[in-house]
Amino acid sequence: MTVLDIGAHFGLFAVFFQKASNGVVYAFEPTRETLKVLKETITINKCQDKVHVEEMAVDKEAGSANFFIHQTVGGRGNTLVQNAKLGMTSSSYVVKVISVDLFVKEKGIEVDCMKIDAEGAELGVLKGAAETISKRKPIILLSIHPEPIQSRGDTLTEIWDLLQQYGYKVILDGKEMERNSFCNATELFDVHLISR
Repeated sequence: MTVLDIGAHFGLFAVFFQKASNGVVYAFEPTRETLKVLKETITINKCQDKVHVEEMAVDKEAGSANFFIHQTVGGRGNTLVQNAKLGMTSSSYVVKVISVDLFVKEKGIEVDCMKIDAEGAELGVLKGAAETISKRKPIILLSIHPEPIQSRGDTLTEIWDLLQQYGYKVILDGKEMERNSFCNATELFDVHLISR
């Protein structure tokens, strides 16, 4: 399998995906403080030949953007979304941004699976993957962050409608979700997306 791990953090999912599929993983992580641990995780698990670290964020279009490090009571929230509610303090720095479709085209790869943990940039990531999704219908593991999504000016309804347009079933805890449950959620949740 070829897997895109968008929001790879410390690399736990990247390593798992590589070991489980014996495939190639592209691990996207723009957080400076996290990259060292991500690379160490990959090295410790002896999969540096098959897990490629991509030091950039993923969104609808390629370019550059401010990347925010929100210091919160419970830890940190690293995101393309500026959100005063997330953090007591925040800092930012400019990061490279790429879309899934452009990355896939540049690498000449076909994607079988995507994990998206984009901390509020979910809609942008999905829109920037339109060609890849239409062509390959990869399995997608999607983390939904309602508050940052709203802070960016996007809505869960837009994400739901796009997933329906792409022809995906939205699975939560082994059951297909209904539109109202998805669109009215207020807390973080993770779903599996499977092509109909």
